[in-house]
Amino acid sequence: MSEESATGATPRPAARMNVRVLLRAALRPYTYRPIANPYVRFGLLFGLPIPLVTLGLELWLRGLPATAAAVGSVLREHPIQLLFLAHPLLFAWVFGLIGTLARERNVRLTQLFERLNRLASHDSLTGLLNHGHILEHLALEIERARRAHLPLCCLMIDLDNLKPINDVHGHLAGDRVLMDLAELIQRAVRPYDVAGRYGGDEFLIVVPQLGAEHAREAAERLRERVAQHDFLLPWSGQRVHPTLSIGLATYPEDGLTRAELIAASDRAMYRAKADGKNRVRVAQELSR
Repeated sequence: MSEESATGATPRPAARMNVRVLLRAALRPYTYRPIANPYVRFGLLFGLPIPLVTLGLELWLRGLPATAAAVGSVLREHPIQLLFLAHPLLFAWVFGLIGTLARERNVRLTQLFERLNRLASHDSLTGLLNHGHILEHLALEIERARRAHLPLCCLMIDLDNLKPINDVHGHLAGDRVLMDLAELIQRAVRPYDVAGRYGGDEFLIVVPQLGAEHAREAAERLRERVAQHDFLLPWSGQRVHPTLSIGLATYPEDGLTRAELIAASDRAMYRAKADGKNRVRVAQELSR
């Protein structure tokens, strides 16, 4: 079976596609901007020797001096020489097209690289950092807090009662809830806080330069916002109201390493669930 019959589409001729690409490039203002487009400047310099050499030879063969009057006399006698004067402009236009095509190619490559980088570092469902990158960011913030002698908190968040939502409404509904929760988290955190999906229905928020008391207040605001939010299920139109159990750990009080902080915040989160869910627990208070 041919490729055309297998795909059901007629492939476009490459020549036609190239002509369209060139026509689009010819309409770009960037093609005609010598200051912004270095290819235009190169084209002007590349085409300039042609009229200079041609006129120089004409003057030399005639024994005329290289003056403006002599050049004007040659051009009046042989107007065809004017075509040679257009060579720098022609070369500037051709190289300007090349510059525009190169620029658009670089833009596409940059966008592709950014997209691949985002796919590698972000969770595909929620758009937050994935497990590996949120842990890497936590390690970097711990090192920064150690050098600057600043506090650092991390919040381990678990979405309560996601399993009943999946069982009753289906996993697509559960995914919708996770996506909406990620959006609520993004709105609640500060610009320099970083949130990631730790795994399943668990999220981790790294909160730099904030002590346990203020971080707890921020965690309570997030918990209350989620508890009051109506999670709409688009397929059934029903609304569900899951809650959050949040565990808070602080550097350096609860741990000096990434593993110690994760373990401390995890213990505090499980205490919050054991105490009835929909609450915040601080790791430092567990031993009291």
